[in-house]
Amino acid sequence: MPAKESEMEQRPLTATIETGSSGDDSAHEDCLSDEFSSHAPLVQSEWIPWLALFLVSVTELGSYYMYFAVSSNEVPIKDDLHVGNASLSSLFSLYSLPNIFLVLVGGALSDIYGPGVVLLVSSSVAFAGSSCVALGAELKSFDLMAFGMFLIGLGSECLDNASAAIAITWFGKANDGKRIGFALGVVLFSQNLGSTLAFGLNG
Repeated sequence: MPAKESEMEQRPLTATIETGSSGDDSAHEDCLSDEFSSHAPLVQSEWIPWLALFLVSVTELGSYYMYFAVSSNEVPIKDDLHVGNASLSSLFSLYSLPNIFLVLVGGALSDIYGPGVVLLVSSSVAFAGSSCVALGAELKSFDLMAFGMFLIGLGSECLDNASAAIAITWFGKANDGKRIGFALGVVLFSQNLGSTLAFGLNG
């Protein structure tokens, strides 16, 4: 009898503890659901991936336009700066030089800090480089143009890496990843459009 009475006394206490813990869990789940619901429109909005793709494509278009604008203006550059083919070729070598290994570093940085951060930094570096190239052409300073091409090289290839990662990230979440190929095609289209505009407008 004493054993049975002790069991009866412990059961309400155990039930109370279980009820209290379940109440706390449900309250915690409600709090989490409220917190998630505040971000749900951003995650579930169908236009967000398309906006991200548009911004990435515009950035890629500008990046390729910057690079090929120098190539399409070879004759004016040689005439105004009084440089030969060897000096002009060195501009493109300065673009390619940092990208021998930097594309690998850019991919690793995208994995660590996120492709959005890498895209912002690399596009800023590329924009600074294009400004140096334009200013160097205006001031007839070959050294400034060379420095600008080096900066464009630092930013552009990492930008390509981050752009592909962003397209895959956003369209991998939307529609079960069924439009990743199309998203990457849009990015490539913007790159080719940038090079075409550079030769069409400056050629």
